[in-house]
Amino acid sequence: MGDFRHLQVAEDFASVGLVRTPLAYFIDLIEGIRSVAGKELPVTIFSDGKDEELAPLLAIPGVQRVARNPDIVDLLLMAQSQLIVCSAGSTFGYWAGFLADAPVLLHPDHIHAPLRPTNVNQQYFEGGVRGPAADWPALLKQNIQAICMESTAKR
Repeated sequence: MGDFRHLQVAEDFASVGLVRTPLAYFIDLIEGIRSVAGKELPVTIFSDGKDEELAPLLAIPGVQRVARNPDIVDLLLMAQSQLIVCSAGSTFGYWAGFLADAPVLLHPDHIHAPLRPTNVNQQYFEGGVRGPAADWPALLKQNIQAICMESTAKR
């Protein structure tokens, strides 16, 4: 959040850069991912924003914020995630996505080029989604369901 400004009332998010990704986008994705999973998958937020700014996300059950770490530690922790949702224009998130063997969700209005090689993206979804989770790409839904199977197997 610290590197980006607030979206102005008359601005179209798809047409501007260096603007904070609306929290509604993340809320919709959490709901969609959990819908595909069929359960409340845990969510960890990495952000330099204040708790008050992140309050709508932190109010969602099963959502927590990681304690502040040195940036390199946060980057490596993010890269170990089972699914990464990047803020639009966040090179920090993009680097984590590049390093990860996990699906990476990018804001559909701000995708400029793939982060990873094609062979990785054939196994792990990379791209943007919007609308009902039922309409999301099959690979992303398979990746989310694999996360559920993996978490069940660890019990």
